[in-house]
Amino acid sequence: MILKSTNGDKESHALLYSTDTEPYAMTLIAGYKSRFQIEFLFRGDRQYTDLTHSQSTREEAINMHDNASLTALN
Repeated sequence: MILKSTNGDKESHALLYSTDTEPYAMTLIAGYKSRFQIEFLFRGDRQYTDLTHSQSTREEAINMHDNASLTALN
């Protein structure tokens, strides 16, 4: 699906891909928007909250570290 938009005298294009053969344009756009927001959360979490620096091997400690990191981010 190719979307075209005009913003004043600028024209922009977006190529959106899907395995669904008959997607509605707005449904596809909403899916891409949601995915971008999720990816942004994970990127920020890795960069700013040291999510990858947990040294424990216990499941409870790793879950606690992950929850504390996400809480600090929010």
